[in-house]
Amino acid sequence: MRGQVRRVVNIVCAARGVSRADILSPDRHRGVSWPRQEIYAILRDTSPLSMSAIGGDIGGRDHTTVLHGIRAVARRCEANSVYASEMEAMRRQAMAHVKPVFIRHGALAGFQSGRSGNVS
Repeated sequence: MRGQVRRVVNIVCAARGVSRADILSPDRHRGVSWPRQEIYAILRDTSPLSMSAIGGDIGGRDHTTVLHGIRAVARRCEANSVYASEMEAMRRQAMAHVKPVFIRHGALAGFQSGRSGNVS
């Protein structure tokens, strides 16, 4: 597991009370799948990793699973401002460890919309 992936997994696991083993497991219960989707969204926004690479690092999942998770997080953020604030706090915590060389602008734009594709 790459360093940035490990950091984001640790941040989300601590915030959501799940273990790394749960995140990497095939478990599809909401208590595990939602934090896993949050990891996908944060990584897509804060790292240069492709969806295939993110899925591979998080239990060998397919890029379409990652895409579905990112979209699900965006929908939940649009529907619930408290959830959106929690996601933003975790994203900011993850960003504290990102080198300024890479920041994906607009990928989730505060977790309010889907990926725009803008990369800077």
